Amino acid sequence: MGKKLICQRRGRGTSKFRVPERSCLAEIKYPYERKFEGVVTEIVRDAIHTAPIMKVRSKDNGKTILLLAAEGVQVGQTIKITEDEIAVGNVLPIGKIPEGYPIYNVELNPGDGGKLVRA
Repeated sequence: MGKKLICQRRGRGTSKFRVPERSCLAEIKYPYERKFEGVVTEIVRDAIHTAPIMKVRSKDNGKTILLLAAEGVQVGQTIKITEDEIAVGNVLPIGKIPEGYPIYNVELNPGDGGKLVRA
């Protein structure tokens, strides 16, 4: 009778490996407000994500959120979540974006934080 494969011997009923929580900056999600305006304060690299992350400080209450950085976003640039203004880094419904315009971080369901075209 043959021997077990090496991968079968290594995975013999042990628990899954879990990544330590300290390696992640925070969860990347859009704010719940439909209208948001903020300024990019910093563009950082997270150990978990391959795409760069931008820290955006709200103009209303000074709260900082983390979003995926679009290509061409700079520190000091204003980011808006709206349905009107089309600019690099702004968040819009996909139906309001003209054909041929570059997109990133597409949500499958409204409010899920973006699942497609992230890196």
